[in-house]
Amino acid sequence: MSEHYPIAYCQPPDSRTCSTTDGTCTSLLQLATIGAVVGASAAAGANIRRVQRDEITTVEALVDTGRAAVTAAAASAIAGAAAAAVSNEGLTRLGILFAAGTAVSYAIQRRWAED
Repeated sequence: MSEHYPIAYCQPPDSRTCSTTDGTCTSLLQLATIGAVVGASAAAGANIRRVQRDEITTVEALVDTGRAAVTAAAASAIAGAAAAAVSNEGLTRLGILFAAGTAVSYAIQRRWAED
């Protein structure tokens, strides 16, 4: 039996890549993805009704759905990072997730409303 195994080359982590040692970046990306899907789904459902009532156009509905996805992704990732930094379980974590997510979502929506 050979003792020679293929060499696996790994790039050293830098500021542009995620650290794979603790999985934090992977977890935040998963939270962002879930947030984007949930946010876009909620917005799409509401926007379908608005299009059917001729309140907005299809293009406006798509733009609003995209904004909701981006907002929810950012809010979920930032809230997850804040919660992980403070607490890993229980009601404290849920409270921090809610508060940070609400604050980020509010800030983004307020900024977009100014445009």
